Amino acid sequence: MRILICGSRKWTDAEHIAKRVSELPHHAVVIQGGAAGADTIAMIAACRRGLHVATVKALWETYRKSAGPRRNSAMLDLEPHLVIAFSVHTFGTPTGGTANVIMQALERGIPVELHNAAGSVQELRRPGDAGGQQILQG
Repeated sequence: MRILICGSRKWTDAEHIAKRVSELPHHAVVIQGGAAGADTIAMIAACRRGLHVATVKALWETYRKSAGPRRNSAMLDLEPHLVIAFSVHTFGTPTGGTANVIMQALERGIPVELHNAAGSVQELRRPGDAGGQQILQG
């Protein structure tokens, strides 16, 4: 099972991410983007748990402003079964790279589990898919 974990560079709650990583199957492969915050915390938690980790870094010098969305697309090209996103916002929609990963994942039909700083979790799916909250209009 491949799980893409992403989130805010400002995310600091390592315990929250470590708890969620501890719930993943023992054969899971964690995909993350190598950024500070949620990505790095997820990588550390997965390594401590003995899971394989695939890091897909943004090529900022090559692609400049489009490097982040291109990296997000490359991570999703690895066909994760689930995206787990961590947002520092306590309500509303995440912004920046986290929002971009969520949007691209939903467009591809990949379910998203969104954790926010207040501790709530939302399951997001695109309209027409069974279960979860449907937030992407298409």
